[in-house]
Amino acid sequence: MDNFESYKQAKILLEQEKFSDALKIYQKLLENNQEDAYLWYKIGELFENLVTKIKEKFDCIGDPYAKWYWLYTKEPKEKNNCFAVIQCGVGTANICIRVNPKTFTNEDELIRTVKGFFFGGDQEGERRISIKRDNLDKILTYLEHSVQITKDSNQKL
Repeated sequence: MDNFESYKQAKILLEQEKFSDALKIYQKLLENNQEDAYLWYKIGELFENLVTKIKEKFDCIGDPYAKWYWLYTKEPKEKNNCFAVIQCGVGTANICIRVNPKTFTNEDELIRTVKGFFFGGDQEGERRISIKRDNLDKILTYLEHSVQITKDSNQKL
């Protein structure tokens, strides 16, 4: 079971007020460190909120894999249909987005340019943004570019 599934199970248990069972999952997930379990819960809550907003706005699909959550414009779940990847850790979360460096105009202090772990090559680049409560709407704006270039590149195939 990956971190996302563990978080979801623990969240369901908390909603059912089965606090001790939820805490056991968090403790297993984060090596019995209750402070880290709380941080994972807070990041998980933020992650769930962002993913819900992304799916509502872009009519896309998501798929957890290890510590990443992949977002696709459509089936099949392949790299050429992927427009963003969310990374979650203890107390931190980032979204990695596909960009066309020639047309991406939203560069600001929130966005980090990276070499490209998930997205790279001649026609694309990668940007990363820390996920925080106060920047969710900006992330949705940045994703408009990512979704559009992903769809455009698939039409050329």
